[in-house]
Amino acid sequence: MNEKLIEIIDLLVSKSEDKLAEWDKLDDVTFRIDFGQNYVIVKKILNPFGDDLYRLEILNLRGEVIISSDTEEYYEIENLYNIAKDSYYNITDTLENLLEQLRKPNSSVGGGEPF
Repeated sequence: MNEKLIEIIDLLVSKSEDKLAEWDKLDDVTFRIDFGQNYVIVKKILNPFGDDLYRLEILNLRGEVIISSDTEEYYEIENLYNIAKDSYYNITDTLENLLEQLRKPNSSVGGGEPF
């Protein structure tokens, strides 16, 4: 197992949880973070015949994949994918906000502007 890769994943998870990492969405199953001269991409590979797979790619400035991993660090990559998705969509904060609003006694909900 590549210890540096695991450390990169752990630090990205930590920065994302602390809201110090800004993820971009490339498509419905791919998220990227830009480091200026490098990119980290985490993606879900949909598998119609079994469990989905997760892949981490590190790209250089020219967009060339210099490291790709989806085997040994599988569970760490799956966790990073879910945190990147949560960070991009702001899922946790949205759910907490909804719960806070719904838990207020005697408060009405709805009536906001439609999309």
